Amino acid sequence: MGPLLFTLGAALLGTLAGWAGHWALHHSGSRTLHRAHMTHHRLYPPRSLRSDAYRKAGKDDTLFVLAPLVAVVIGLYLLLMSFLQATWLDFATVITASLVVGIAHEWLHEAFHLEVHWLSRFAWFQQLRAGHFMHHRHPKKNLGIITMLWDRLLGTYRRGG
Repeated sequence: MGPLLFTLGAALLGTLAGWAGHWALHHSGSRTLHRAHMTHHRLYPPRSLRSDAYRKAGKDDTLFVLAPLVAVVIGLYLLLMSFLQATWLDFATVITASLVVGIAHEWLHEAFHLEVHWLSRFAWFQQLRAGHFMHHRHPKKNLGIITMLWDRLLGTYRRGG
């Protein structure tokens, strides 16, 4: 298996992990994480989904929250890679692709909530933004950020608009 296959697989798994994490944040069983995420929904209620600057809740504890998850994901990747007899280059490729997906996820999400963004000229961005705004109206729908693929496959998709 080559680096391209691992890169595509990591990107796809990264979007699934993003969907699953977002799904978990919307279920009260995740307690502290659920409350923290709902702060974002209070900052961007359905009647006020865009702003001139991204509204933050204050202290950003994203790294603190994500560090254990990243450690688990890296462990799972190592396990999978050893099963697939992958090389360290393959592993580095997968980790790099996963980081790129994670950064793109955060960047796009902030862009969705900005009143003016240069990506607004693209239809794909407008579609994703509409889907995300539908998520703010119906929080257990449209959990994907980079793609709505998992929402469509797992029954959480609701047409935006």
